[in-house]
Amino acid sequence: MKYEKQKPDLIVAGDTVTQFLGDYSQQVFPDVPIVALQPLETKEIAANITWVGNFRDDLSKNIELILKIKPSAKKIVIIAGDSILEREVIEAFLPLASQYEDQAELVFTNNLSREAMVAEVEEGGEDSAVLFLSCLVDITGQRYASDQVLKELSQVAKGPIYTTDASFLGQGTVGGYQRNWSAAGEEAARAGIAVLKGEEYLKEDPSLNTYAFDGRELKKWHIDKALLPADSVVQYKEPSFWERYEGWLFSGGAILFASVFILYLLLNRSRRNAAEEKIKQINRMLEKKLQERTVELQKMEAELSRFKIEQEAVKENSAEVNYELDFAAKTDQLTGIYNRRYILKRIEEELAQFSQEACTFSLALADVDFFKKVNDEYGHEVGDKVLLMVAGMLKSSLRKQDVVARWGGEKFLVLLPETTSEQAQQLLEGVREQIAQTGLWDEERNIQVTVTLGIAAMQKGETIDAVMNYADIALYRGKKNGRNCVIVNNGTMKDF
Repeated sequence: MKYEKQKPDLIVAGDTVTQFLGDYSQQVFPDVPIVALQPLETKEIAANITWVGNFRDDLSKNIELILKIKPSAKKIVIIAGDSILEREVIEAFLPLASQYEDQAELVFTNNLSREAMVAEVEEGGEDSAVLFLSCLVDITGQRYASDQVLKELSQVAKGPIYTTDASFLGQGTVGGYQRNWSAAGEEAARAGIAVLKGEEYLKEDPSLNTYAFDGRELKKWHIDKALLPADSVVQYKEPSFWERYEGWLFSGGAILFASVFILYLLLNRSRRNAAEEKIKQINRMLEKKLQERTVELQKMEAELSRFKIEQEAVKENSAEVNYELDFAAKTDQLTGIYNRRYILKRIEEELAQFSQEACTFSLALADVDFFKKVNDEYGHEVGDKVLLMVAGMLKSSLRKQDVVARWGGEKFLVLLPETTSEQAQQLLEGVREQIAQTGLWDEERNIQVTVTLGIAAMQKGETIDAVMNYADIALYRGKKNGRNCVIVNNGTMKDF
């Protein structure tokens, strides 16, 4: 493995990968301590994982907050997309939704298109409210950036938009009970230091959420701050009159005083000469003050220019970081092809198209034959080279529209859009032969490499789990029949 010779001292992970680490941490990073944000649902906790806090969307507290601020609300539109993570949040909340039936109707948008979401918010009257979670993908499979969808909603909403994510504060939302990313980072750092020191990590506060609001939006929608929870944080406050004009008031007062004093000297004829000298002194003082003020303004302008340049640099760096994070989130680190998470999303998109247009597609599971023997006989580095070779040949030999991903271990999953099982068998038979004929040269050794493939096509009335199971049965039937072959199973084979 990549980290077999030099293991990391500590791994810190976000909530989107914690379930994967819970399942495979001992296989990927054996005995390496992991600090991870608590996911929505966890299975059996691995011994090397330390969960940090309770970092999740809390719909109940936000709905209670909305009903407290706006008791007249009869309908609350909860904006969420149809991605796996968004559906998990909605499904976790549904058992609690019935307790609000007598107070307001809860409308979930994860089963709507983006256009329908916007229409639902636009049609809302004075007795409705909006709670924005996120919108990564709508029911049609179209992907979006959540902040763009939020911007569109804020243009048509007839009331304040509440949110569960602090990153949307300052983008047209009034606020709410939100995930506090700064607090999550600090808690993860505290847990990581404790783990590295060999000390016990004690959770001071299991919740990493906080009540936060945009002061400008509170003023815009005439929301009384007295209705907010006692521990609320109000950001983007407008400066008071004194804070905004303090410097000018002092300067104006000084100038006014000097002017009155000059007038007094001019009116006092008996002290004309002394007054004239005093006037000169005052003028020199004012000129000096004016010069000093001019220098200060120039410094402030230079500081403002520098700040703008730094802000642009931060925006550019954020874009690069977001691209790298997106690439890492959908790519297998060893082989460079897509990972399990990404291909599952693509399969969901194909399933949505199949439901609308009945355009079939096929799935194929490929498994490297005798891979354990290769690792045992030649070592894990050679095993990694075998996986890289197979991944590269699968990717280069298939069509542009096909998707190849590492499923786990020595298994690969191939999605073939608009392809029947017979067409998939003909295509993958050529790939299988090419891999068998090529093999792997390593240190003047020719290592024979073959793969066995199981194929199943999506059919009307079937589910993705069923099709995957058919392909898995076909794969193991191929293993049983001698390996290095392509087997098709469209439901006729029910067991291995």
